Amino acid sequence: MKFLEAIERDSTIQRMVDTFEPFGLPFKEHSRFIFATVKSSSAIGDEALNPFHSMLRNYGFSYWSGRFSPCKWSYLVGVPKVTPNVYTSIYKDIVRVFKELGWDVGLSSWSDSTGRAGRLYHQSNMMADTSALNNKIGLYRYRVQVNADVPALRERIGKASRLEHLEAALIDVHRGIDAGRVHLSGLAELYNLFVSAIANLSSRDVDAMDANTAQDLVLNYGNPHDLLEDIAMMIAEQKKKPDDSNAQLIVEEITRELDRLYAHRISLRDLAQKYFISPNYLSHLFKQEKGLSFINYLIQKKAGRGHCFTRERHLAL
Repeated sequence: MKFLEAIERDSTIQRMVDTFEPFGLPFKEHSRFIFATVKSSSAIGDEALNPFHSMLRNYGFSYWSGRFSPCKWSYLVGVPKVTPNVYTSIYKDIVRVFKELGWDVGLSSWSDSTGRAGRLYHQSNMMADTSALNNKIGLYRYRVQVNADVPALRERIGKASRLEHLEAALIDVHRGIDAGRVHLSGLAELYNLFVSAIANLSSRDVDAMDANTAQDLVLNYGNPHDLLEDIAMMIAEQKKKPDDSNAQLIVEEITRELDRLYAHRISLRDLAQKYFISPNYLSHLFKQEKGLSFINYLIQKKAGRGHCFTRERHLAL
């Protein structure tokens, strides 16, 4: 809790070190610090981290760790002064251990004791999500070029006066991801801007859609290209939008399918692909015609029939 409080308050590293001193942690012998975030697709127990902890101690690192979720741990690490060759050896050992475990590791930038905990934590946390972009589990360190393309893309999307302008911006988002200049957090921001811009350029009124966070994108999309394909589909739908009667027919047909198959695993994305529209637009149509969201309709259907509907299955949808 002390660790989490320091991050939420964006305390300085020095203040964190002073807070941890009563626990006997030897942070004051270090002048450089780094945050690390360890993530896995399954729960990480204390014992599973022992090889990593032993490695840190053997190389003379001091650390304080906090478990932020069953699948995520974060660390403040005090880094000793060693030669570049030793750093290379440490890096290779850490990569080897976590590759064997199949876990992602994100590292913040280096900092002295004046660094802010909140900023460094968010850097490491963001980099631990990198495999959601490139589908390669590994160790990733924060660089200044991360999300460097986002400000210019944000401005272009905001100034777009035609759907073709958004299509051109979308191409540059692809390039930014491939070049490592658009990361998951930036992609979430751009996605929400695209949705808003498409709605503003729509030929008819479109209800505001819920904003997506980086974690939403991790849950709902297998890779960034699926997400960008969703945006491309939304743009195409505005160019060739079904009339109201056709939209109503689509929703009614999907409703009949939900009524028939509610006991099975049903994906909004699969249904959207079946009718050649984006998941976001299908969600909008469904809520417009039925007065409640796709997920809530399905939850009510299952609850009405006495079926168990856990949070895990909800997230899977």
